Amino acid sequence: PDHDPADLFTVLKLNQVITYQTGIYSYHQMASCFFDRSTMDLVKLSLTSNEWCGNTYKEFTRRGGRGLLHLHTYWDGMAEATDEVPVGPDVVFYDQLPLWIRSLPQTPGTTRSLRLLPSEIDSKGSKPEARPATLTAVTAEELLVVPAGLFRTLRWDLKTGDARPESFWTARDEPYVLVAWDRADGSGYRLKWTQRLAYWKLNHPGDEKYLEGPAPAAAR
Repeated sequence: PDHDPADLFTVLKLNQVITYQTGIYSYHQMASCFFDRSTMDLVKLSLTSNEWCGNTYKEFTRRGGRGLLHLHTYWDGMAEATDEVPVGPDVVFYDQLPLWIRSLPQTPGTTRSLRLLPSEIDSKGSKPEARPATLTAVTAEELLVVPAGLFRTLRWDLKTGDARPESFWTARDEPYVLVAWDRADGSGYRLKWTQRLAYWKLNHPGDEKYLEGPAPAAAR
């Protein structure tokens, strides 16, 4: 209640939660991207990564036209660091792409030149280096079938140097949900469902049912 209202603004948040097993190691990672809702500028990115070897925390913040990435890891030589990160309309973290692409004009045939910063979803704390990349909205509309159903989509191709291109598919209708994503490492994402929920209130026994998606419609 005592916070200066002039210092407050509305954000959109993108969470990416990743859990996987490598032998006896259980990895638990979560990256959160916070966007200024009025401009869709990335104002904060935080990551936690933990497994049996230790814990890692990273936080990028953007204030006054300056970007800083604070790193705390268990890796030798990477225990603690603060790196300056370039900011600008063409500077994009890889981890912000799934939501940021949805905020762009959904115009087929357009190409953007980017300075792409690598993913921070990693336990190590290397200094991020921007690489030239291009993001192109393919001209032809594509019909895509995913677990959530049939969608008219716009495909976005991301090309970075000699790396294998990545593709994102956004729905042609607002709010341009991310329907599918094929990553350079061979992994991918397909939309299962969408649901608007006050998730911060769903912390009681039984609320885990919401992880299964919307209840099927009653038969008529």
